[in-house]
Amino acid sequence: MSRIGLFGQISEVTDHLFLSGAGVLKLEKLRQKKISCIV
Repeated sequence: MSRIGLFGQISEVTDHLFLSGAGVLKLEKLRQKKISCIV
């Protein structure tokens, strides 16, 4: 699986760090990736 997402996706930078634009964040995706903290 590629760690680099296309425009409009959540990209995995490391095992515990993700990068995304705010407009992409959906509760379903956050739960799927087990993201619990957003800065």
